Amino acid sequence: MALSDYLKDFSLVEAAFSRQGLAITLPQAEAIALELLPLFAANKPAPAPVPVPVPVPTPPPPPPVEATPYTLDQIRGFYEKYLGREPESEAIVEEWSRNPKAEENIAHSTEAIQYSQYTAAHTVPHTSVLFDHDWTGTVPTALRTLLAMGLAGPDGSNGQAVIDKLQTYDLGPDANGEFQPHHNGPAGLPTYGFPKFYVSYVPLSAGGGPIPDDGSGRSYYQIVVFG
Repeated sequence: MALSDYLKDFSLVEAAFSRQGLAITLPQAEAIALELLPLFAANKPAPAPVPVPVPVPTPPPPPPVEATPYTLDQIRGFYEKYLGREPESEAIVEEWSRNPKAEENIAHSTEAIQYSQYTAAHTVPHTSVLFDHDWTGTVPTALRTLLAMGLAGPDGSNGQAVIDKLQTYDLGPDANGEFQPHHNGPAGLPTYGFPKFYVSYVPLSAGGGPIPDDGSGRSYYQIVVFG
């Protein structure tokens, strides 16, 4: 409060003194005000501090993408090509992708050598696998491709390996099939059953089929589509 603020209400101060039976003049009021002003100034609250803005930290840039000798898809391809299976985990795939000798090491691993030997022993030439006619449809075509590779073996008894391989193709519910080494009893034919068709491995000697019996003792795959 300034001196002028105090003295502009002198009439109120004079009336207050009068009610107490006292008289006060303007000079006296000025003197009192001058005595009191330092006390008001000392008790005046300090101004509020101006807030200092807190700087927003800038996030560090993301680490650079690691350059690897092989892509993850290439590593998965090496597993399929040399080992005939999928990798154990994505962590293994990433680890191999950083190895400049990944393909060489996978191709020459003990597992790859054993897989190559097994494939060679259980694969027959494509020309020795016979079919009744051309097949159509996604699932029948995929099944025929696996059979033409000789994956079921020369006598058709390894059909479960064909089913297992077909399941990895993610062809939907129509590919949910099963294999019976002997359909309808011990003398039955190797047969694959699917929701919309079935396939049997029929000896040429059975006769009545589209392929004449040449006396070779071979069999052929016959497909029957439902409805």
